[in-house]
Amino acid sequence: MRKLPPSPDRAEPATAAPVPATGKDEAVLRALLDALPLRLFVKDRQSNYLFCNRTYASVLGLSGESMAGRNDYAYFPAELASRYRGDDQRVMSERITLSQEEPFHLDEQPGWIRITKLPWLDAAGEVGGVIGYFTDITPHKRAEARYETIIQTSLDAFVMVGSDARLLEVNDASCRLTGYSRDELLAMTLFDLEAQQTADEIHANLTRITLGGGGVFESHWRERGGRHIPVEVSVRMLDEGSGAHFFAFLRDISERKRTEQALARKTAMYALLSRVNNAIVKTTDAQTLFDEVCRDAVVFGGFALAWIGRADADGRVRVAARAGTEDCAAYPETIAISVSAELPSGRGATGTAIREERPVISRYLLQDEDAPWHGSAEHYGLRSSIALPIGGGDFRGALNIYSRVDDHFDEDIFALVKEVAGDISFALRKISDTEQRERAEAQLALYAQVFGNSSDGMTITDADNNIVAVNQSFVDITGYTRDEALGQNPRLLRSGRHDHQFYQDMWRALNEQGSWQGEIWNRRKNGDLFPEWVTINVVRDRSGRITNHFAVFSDLVQKKAAEELSRLKRFDALTGLPNPVMMEDRISEAIVHAQQHGRYVGLLFINIDHFHMVNDLFGHVAGDQVLRQSAQRLVDVVGPRGTASRFSGDIFVVALPDLNASSEINPLAAALLTAIAEPYSVDGQAINLSARIGIAVFPNDGDDFATLMKNADAALLDAKVGGKNTFRFFTARMNEHAQRLLTIGGELRDAIRERRLLLHYQPQVDLGNGRIVGFEALVRIAHPERGLIPPGEFIPIAEENGMINELGNWVIDEACRQRRAWLDAGFGNFVVAINLSPLQLAQPGLPSFIAGALTRHGLPGYLIELEFTESALMRRVEQTLALMNEFRSLGLRLSIDDFGTGYSSLSYLRQFPLDKLKIDQSFVRNLAARGSDASIVQAVIALARALRLSTIAEGVETEAQRAELQLLGCDEMQGYLFSRPLSAAAVTPLLQRSR
Repeated sequence: MRKLPPSPDRAEPATAAPVPATGKDEAVLRALLDALPLRLFVKDRQSNYLFCNRTYASVLGLSGESMAGRNDYAYFPAELASRYRGDDQRVMSERITLSQEEPFHLDEQPGWIRITKLPWLDAAGEVGGVIGYFTDITPHKRAEARYETIIQTSLDAFVMVGSDARLLEVNDASCRLTGYSRDELLAMTLFDLEAQQTADEIHANLTRITLGGGGVFESHWRERGGRHIPVEVSVRMLDEGSGAHFFAFLRDISERKRTEQALARKTAMYALLSRVNNAIVKTTDAQTLFDEVCRDAVVFGGFALAWIGRADADGRVRVAARAGTEDCAAYPETIAISVSAELPSGRGATGTAIREERPVISRYLLQDEDAPWHGSAEHYGLRSSIALPIGGGDFRGALNIYSRVDDHFDEDIFALVKEVAGDISFALRKISDTEQRERAEAQLALYAQVFGNSSDGMTITDADNNIVAVNQSFVDITGYTRDEALGQNPRLLRSGRHDHQFYQDMWRALNEQGSWQGEIWNRRKNGDLFPEWVTINVVRDRSGRITNHFAVFSDLVQKKAAEELSRLKRFDALTGLPNPVMMEDRISEAIVHAQQHGRYVGLLFINIDHFHMVNDLFGHVAGDQVLRQSAQRLVDVVGPRGTASRFSGDIFVVALPDLNASSEINPLAAALLTAIAEPYSVDGQAINLSARIGIAVFPNDGDDFATLMKNADAALLDAKVGGKNTFRFFTARMNEHAQRLLTIGGELRDAIRERRLLLHYQPQVDLGNGRIVGFEALVRIAHPERGLIPPGEFIPIAEENGMINELGNWVIDEACRQRRAWLDAGFGNFVVAINLSPLQLAQPGLPSFIAGALTRHGLPGYLIELEFTESALMRRVEQTLALMNEFRSLGLRLSIDDFGTGYSSLSYLRQFPLDKLKIDQSFVRNLAARGSDASIVQAVIALARALRLSTIAEGVETEAQRAELQLLGCDEMQGYLFSRPLSAAAVTPLLQRSR
């Protein structure tokens, strides 16, 4: 082994020794050199000794004086003396310092010395010879030998590394560790052996060691075969001035790492086992348990993949749950697995584990390159696995766990994962037992609920036919409480209407067939007899012995009542026709059929005109007779082609399914109108009525019941505009009209809220003298964009949406306010007429409101005139008469508007406290032609005079009409001939001219 530094043969630039002294100085110098412990000599240029100190000479057994002038050949072997002479010449010629180590006998004992030589210079600066000395380094060499022995015999690898990372020295253990020879290692650097650090990292590490003096760390070295060996490195740095050297011992810690990894795996498995046990305690369903086990196996067990496979009835194994690192979680989906040993897919670990019910370990998963799973396992980096059978309840499958390490599943790991599988199987059995128990409990609860809540009476008797249980319906039907019934024989209910033979036959059937059913008359607790339909069953145990009898009975009286109630839920009680619920079902079924076969469905919305007058004039009993007769007429016309139903009041709906074309509806709609138009006979009196029909057709006008009904209703509204005995098919224009109605309704609300309503007034003129005798107040909406909106556009909407009362109250109050303003201005002798909607007459407190308006504005009642339509007066005669008398008590004037267009009874007309009849403009329009309209006007005027009422004609637009009215004796007129409706501001000048 090489000597520890300094080098055994080291040459350095010489620092020349001074010229040897002479004379007195020489004596002093000799004395000084003799006193030195160094063995020192001085030679001339021919290597002859000039001087030796006492210490050097004593080694040779001579005196210094005796050696002067002689050379090394006199004292050493020729070969050694020749080498010494050569060293001297080299020192002098190269002017260097030369140091050598060599064995030497001192005191007849072998040892080692270090000889150091350097040139000395004369006064002229020329080399005069050599000065040399040697020291005894035997203790150092012996220590070095001991250290070398220790290093060579060490079980740990030793390397000495230079600052350039080259290996300067190694021991035998280093060769064993790496697989390289000593010479191979000494030709290498750390970069060739270090497997974990890059070159930059190695240099950085050496720098840190240089600064810190040493350290201990772990790394990996690369052996000859390329395998990485984990090592623990203990390193120290030594710098003797000739450069840093690093001395390192490397210990192979592979076994320790394996032990640590095994311990870590075992610790992870204990953590997994704990997690699984915790999941078993908390989990109540198998899927949640499977998901948690797979997830915990990866997260806590440190495995690459875990999945649970379930064997289906067809022998295929399907993934029930899985978890894995992102790069291998999909592995189970890439392989086909079976439990059949005849198939390659059934010969793997999973199929075998399930089939043979034993754990199967694949220690080297990639060893069998022909296995079906080899390619996927290699792709996902899976190298070993274990499959463990699990089962419980109806589950049969396997827990499969994979590792990225070969032969991962040692004896300890195997034992722990086997315990995990056993715990899962235990949990599956527990879950199955729990589920079975819960199903049984739920079934018992269901039976108890059925028993307790059934509408049928139920009785359970024991083997001796004594009652052990009854339900609430038994109590409700029989009148006996539970306590009264328990322990009794069912003979408790016997009515006495059945003979002995009847009961014998019943018991024979029970004993032979195990059941009996039929009708029995029984007796309630209160003594009432009632029929019941009863079913009795015999209950036997496994041995066939009778344990119970179970009887279910229904009260036929209640059942028939319930059936009638059910019928009433689907049929109209008055007419017997299907009601809206049943009609919707039938139309929906017809639509489904039409969709499947490309057919049409017609829906006819039928309204009987003025039916309310039948109730008002003849009473509700007569009205019901008319509705029943109408229903029968509809059924007779429709026949088996469709369904007629009563929807509400005087509204009927007819459905016509399975039509080839919508044109098939026309003749039937006409026939329906004809049938309704036939006279009705009520209490011996003939009543003539008419109807209107709105029609919607599937699929043209809608594809569901609600849409067809809405559109048929819209068509009915259009039919009402068309006159009596009319039918209309729905068109898109009707929807536009309906939308317009909604728009106008919104505009009316805005106008009331924003106070944009105003009244215009149309003069009423005395036909005799031309003076103004009154004004009719007509409401308008002042629209910011459309201008003035006339009442004909929004009054009907107000009546439909319920705003008529609010609107009417505003008109009454505003008319009273304006009339007071004119009275204060000196215009006193005329009335303001206000139209009342029929719906306003039903408004609670209307007389009180009008009285309040009169009081609020300080206005006498006789200056206000209320106008009623003829049909409104006849709708509810008694109530209307009482209402008009209240108006009369306020001093108000009363008139009938549009007289001649409705239905009036002269007997009733005489009772009303009226002041005026207003002739409808439809009769005035053709008055000049002197046809039937003139006759009607003449008759109305004659009737008014007979009743002592004045008359006024509306809609007078020509002079000819005025003249004819004057000729017939009409008192007043109103129309564009005199003036259109005017604002209040425009009325004042007119009043001034009329004075």
